[in-house]
Amino acid sequence: MPNRSRRIGQRIGEYRLVRALGSGGAGEVFAAVHEVIGSRVVIKLLRPDRAGSVQRGRLLGEARALALLEHPGIVKLLHAATLP
Repeated sequence: MPNRSRRIGQRIGEYRLVRALGSGGAGEVFAAVHEVIGSRVVIKLLRPDRAGSVQRGRLLGEARALALLEHPGIVKLLHAATLP
C-alpha cells in the first residue's frame, strides 16, 4: 500500500489533500480543502493498483447510489471523476 503521508499537500483538481482519514482494501480517504474558497471536503481515492475497470465501476456505482440519498446524517456527494 502506498504511503498516504506522501499524498498530503497533493492537489486533486481544485482541492488540496490536508490529512489522511483512513484506508481500505481498494482506496484511501483524505480530508481536503478547496484552494480558492476554503470549503472542507472528504475525498476518496481508488488506489492505483486497484484502478481496474471492475473496482472503478464499483466506486462509481457507490457514488451514484450516494447521489440519490438525501438525509442530514448522510454526506452529500459533490463530484465523481476519473483522474489520469
